[in-house]
Amino acid sequence: MESAIEDDLRHQANSATRGHAEAVGDITANQARQIVAFQRGLITAQTYDNQAGMLNAEGAQGGPAALSTQEFFIGINDPVGFNGSVPFSPFVFTLFDAWSSMPSPQRGPIVDAREAIARGHPVQHGPEGAGEGGPRRIPSLAVGGTSAIERFVAISVLTRDLRTSRSC
Repeated sequence: MESAIEDDLRHQANSATRGHAEAVGDITANQARQIVAFQRGLITAQTYDNQAGMLNAEGAQGGPAALSTQEFFIGINDPVGFNGSVPFSPFVFTLFDAWSSMPSPQRGPIVDAREAIARGHPVQHGPEGAGEGGPRRIPSLAVGGTSAIERFVAISVLTRDLRTSRSC
């Protein structure tokens, strides 16, 4: 998979150079590697919400700085245990847990918005910890389609009532 992503990024870099920059020829392999290395080093994430304000305020972990410190690899939270190094956890949406019950002498729209964001986490985890109503099993074909394995996948829809009510 890593190679496929790198191949796609190299192709994208060359296409952008030929198309947008109107280059006459293809970029060199070395230029493509440098562009891909640069792209792979970029981290983007939302930092501000119009109602909640800064997404890293009051102990929340939103934004690119917090994201840049998180370990990641494809399959990191594999419920079957194929990654071999990081144990599975159904509780993966923890960035805004600090906002779940904010003590504040002044209730207002910012605190209400932050608590609404935090309320999305239990809805994602659900009563059994993996989606509203618990985990759903769906078949997932292995690469090449030679075998199928069952995977637990959280499927949930955040309705307006759950997003805005105070008693989830």
